[in-house]
Amino acid sequence: MSGATTSRIMSPELAKVAERAKRNPSERILALARFIDAPGLARAFDGLRKNAALGVDGVTVKQYGEELAANLRSLHDRMKAGKYRHQPIRRVHIPKDGGKTRPIGISTTEDKIVQAALRDVLEAVYEQDFLDCSHGFRPGRRAHDAVRGLNREVTAGTASYILDDAQILAHGSDDLAGILALGSAPVGAGDLDPTTLVESPDPHLGSAHKQRAQ
Repeated sequence: MSGATTSRIMSPELAKVAERAKRNPSERILALARFIDAPGLARAFDGLRKNAALGVDGVTVKQYGEELAANLRSLHDRMKAGKYRHQPIRRVHIPKDGGKTRPIGISTTEDKIVQAALRDVLEAVYEQDFLDCSHGFRPGRRAHDAVRGLNREVTAGTASYILDDAQILAHGSDDLAGILALGSAPVGAGDLDPTTLVESPDPHLGSAHKQRAQ
């Protein structure tokens, strides 16, 4: 049984979804896209770093926030109408040791808002599936928490072996395509660097639900 919780602040409606997912782990939860509403977008904006790197449009978090209510209304209307499109991602190369670089992609401020709102909705549902001993890429948890937990198990003599690598098996739903189109859009939205721009196919927005592994 899961001991997971979701640490980020969420709407009362989304909190009910999280509690329902925790009580009924095999139940399908329908129409998750409706929880990406204007208040949810506002919460996502509040969670952005104010000094975040700029996307291809050059709009800072501060500039977007100067007309926040109007900007979020426009964004929400476009999402509801299926007209929201993720902009191309700005490619930046981070220097590494030995003269090498690591490429990273930077989304626009508006696209970061959509990504954060989508993350909040999916976390409310899927966080309930995780065991308390799971730490990777989860809200309110970090690598040091995992090390402390492992140290407790080793000290208590309850750990039989330790793996330094693991294969992660993902399970999915047969029809999460609608809501995941928002999150997967960055992958195909184009990569903008000084020499290349790859255009993407149009993503789409629709209703969705999740099916947990049996």
